[in-house]
Amino acid sequence: MDNTLLHKKRLLLFVGVVCAWQLLVLGKVFYLKVFQADELARQSRGQQEDIIKVPATRGRILDCRLEPLAASIPFDSVYVYTPEIQDKDTAARELGRVLGLDARQILVKMNGPLKFRYIRRFIGHDEAQRILALNLAGVGLLQENRRVYPNGRLASHILGAVSLRQDTELGLEGLERQYQDELRGQPGELFIQKDGRLNVLTTTTLRSPQVGHSLILNIDSRIQHVAQRELAAGIETYNAASGMVIVMEPETGRILALAAWPDFDPGNLKDTPPANLRNLAVERYFEPGSTFKIVTAAAALEEEIASPDDVIDCGNGYISLSGHIIRDHRPFQNLSFNEVLANSSDVGAIKLGLRVGEEGLYRYIRTFGFGQRTDIDLPAEEPGRIQHHSGWSGISIGAISMGQEVGVTGVQMLRAMAVIANGGYLVRPYVVDRVLDSQGRLVERVEPERVRVLSSRTTGILRNALEMVVSKGTGKKAAVAGYRVAGKTGTAQKYDPELRTYSPTEFVSSYVGFAPADHPEFVIAVIYDSPHPHYHGGDVSAPVFAEIARQVLMLRKVEPTEPVAPERLAAVEPPPDAAPSAVPEPAPVDILLPVEEASRETVIALIPENSFTMPDFTGKSLRQVMKECARIGLILQPSGSGLAVEQIPPPGALIKPSTRCTVWFTSEPHRLTELSRTGTLAPAADGRLAERQ
Repeated sequence: MDNTLLHKKRLLLFVGVVCAWQLLVLGKVFYLKVFQADELARQSRGQQEDIIKVPATRGRILDCRLEPLAASIPFDSVYVYTPEIQDKDTAARELGRVLGLDARQILVKMNGPLKFRYIRRFIGHDEAQRILALNLAGVGLLQENRRVYPNGRLASHILGAVSLRQDTELGLEGLERQYQDELRGQPGELFIQKDGRLNVLTTTTLRSPQVGHSLILNIDSRIQHVAQRELAAGIETYNAASGMVIVMEPETGRILALAAWPDFDPGNLKDTPPANLRNLAVERYFEPGSTFKIVTAAAALEEEIASPDDVIDCGNGYISLSGHIIRDHRPFQNLSFNEVLANSSDVGAIKLGLRVGEEGLYRYIRTFGFGQRTDIDLPAEEPGRIQHHSGWSGISIGAISMGQEVGVTGVQMLRAMAVIANGGYLVRPYVVDRVLDSQGRLVERVEPERVRVLSSRTTGILRNALEMVVSKGTGKKAAVAGYRVAGKTGTAQKYDPELRTYSPTEFVSSYVGFAPADHPEFVIAVIYDSPHPHYHGGDVSAPVFAEIARQVLMLRKVEPTEPVAPERLAAVEPPPDAAPSAVPEPAPVDILLPVEEASRETVIALIPENSFTMPDFTGKSLRQVMKECARIGLILQPSGSGLAVEQIPPPGALIKPSTRCTVWFTSEPHRLTELSRTGTLAPAADGRLAERQ
């Protein structure tokens, strides 16, 4: 009896436990099905589904002739997808062997929280083939774009550079930074579905990547090449610490070239000092010296308290202000208004500034745009430095009148000279002409902006005075044979913060001018920091200006208007059609201008001994041009690849052997012809930008 009761109790206890366990299981299932269903489904999808971002192709940057300056091209990158890797140690070891990486570092990436990781980006073709040959599960190649700059250092401070941050190309400097949103495009998304064993079943494109917009610049890569080459030559010749050259259209503000030294290779920033990335033309201000005298002179003329006929007593080379003696660089006596600028008299400029007064001079300085940003479309622009006149000392008006105690940037000084060149308008300098979408359609066109700040009467007088600077004054070395040139030299002492005074040995040398003086095509600023042993702007910067201006005039096909020195003239019969039958022995000479044809008349032309006609290289290959240059004794400086499309000296120019010849080549010469006819871009069949037909 007792045993039977005990068995029944045990059975009931067992049944109770089983029922309770079943109720707990059913309760748990009910809880999971009802309350945790969404979360469990999400976790399941997380294990069997993935969404991977696909990088977008960054937009291109092209010059005004549609030559590529920056583009993105496809490279293979090695990635791992850890759920599919069967043996991480083996995979890490094999990848390290092929890629030359530490297997331990690869293993750390594999064991990280992310399932998808890049092991190495932008590998070469041979490495990619060896990776494929490994045939490792979970290891693959993904094609992505890398930013390349086909012209190396050309226009580096304009273009800037990019870096990869979190799988995104980010603009660091220049246009790459300024137009980051326009250039970067929109990334795509790839949906990956796997089975229970995490094997990939399907891949679906959720959103295709959108190619970024392209920028068409005002920059002419030929002029940019000339500017950088001549700037670097001046750096070497005059032992300068740094320098800059800017070329701009005075009527519109279109920047045709902007060069700074030291420069950098935007495609390879490794070991590049951060200071080299700074665009000195917009990011550094300096005391301009005598180039700033155009502001003082303009203020006096505009206020009608000075005229071209005025004779100014320059005090035998010194003037006293608030008990301080300011000495001129030469002891001048009486000078006309034009002679004050031509001879760059400090005392003469100070006396003009005293006529204008502190409030008036400050007002005109601001009117010329100093002390404020020009709004050029480049990042990190400095506004310069100009103190309000209420804070000037007793000698400030004298110092500022001749370009000291004021900080300006190169682009500010350039556009101040452009006011004189264009008849009185302050322009906004700009680099980008238009923005196009990936189909070549116009997104935005930048229009010139300008406002009148001086009368045409004032600028006309100043143009004449600035021509005298070149013809008779401190800027003689800025002259270009056959053309009227105007401009102003500058030599400014640098302030030494340790001595707390101006240095007697360190200077900023500059020349800012335009050509032709009567109908200016361009204005150029050439500025060198701390040249040695020569440091005067007329000796250092003016000759660099002349060389750049000469080549830009030829590139823009500006006809000469002025006669050349009589001793270099000779009466000759014009040749029928042919080039000289014999090539003379090499001798260093200047490039001369082509002779105008005249029907059976004797003409006066520059025909020095041993001269001959420059051949036309258009349409020829680099090999053919090299062979021809070697035959006739020219020094070739090629740029680009493909067929020749442009050259300086131009065809038909009279030259001598040993003349330096620059020839531009392109692999798509038809593009230039189409551009001249249409001026717009359209997508080609392969997706690249081409001319709209």
